[in-house]
Amino acid sequence: MRDVQFHSDEIQEMVDNIAEDINRELMREQAVSNENLPDPVFICVLNGAYRFFTDLTSNISVQHEVDFIRIKSYSGSSQNAINMTKPIEVDVKGRVVYIVDDIYDTGNTIQFIRGYLQEKEPADIRVVTLIERDRGESMSKYNHFMIHFDDWVYGYGMDLNGVNRHLNDIYRVSPEELLV
Repeated sequence: MRDVQFHSDEIQEMVDNIAEDINRELMREQAVSNENLPDPVFICVLNGAYRFFTDLTSNISVQHEVDFIRIKSYSGSSQNAINMTKPIEVDVKGRVVYIVDDIYDTGNTIQFIRGYLQEKEPADIRVVTLIERDRGESMSKYNHFMIHFDDWVYGYGMDLNGVNRHLNDIYRVSPEELLV
């Protein structure tokens, strides 16, 4: 029996809340600017964030551009060296960039992407995650789910050994599943 951590209706409510916060933020920035601001860019961290990213950007009412980056850092539940296998293609110079990731874990992946993007001179880099491991620090200022630092999850785009990304709920990995 799978242990549901977050049901699909809870996930959609959270995604809607995050999108509302971002919409308000972007509209406020446009209202106070004396010039036309360039469209923000939302960058999806593949593969795990694809479901969250699609649902989130579908609810962003401000005109924006999207792109994708692929970072490999995990093998099962072990973090390895960080390797970028697909860089972004869009020009982010002078633009607000949102890094959209599934989970904030150790922060290594986000820090790697931030460093990569900073070389491209964006106006600002903002981090959006659906889930964060409770480690006492936060990288995202937007609402998100918290999980215990020892918990592992899958579903809604996140995999368990390469599968189960298609599931609509998010499940807690059992100790037996970790052994597989």
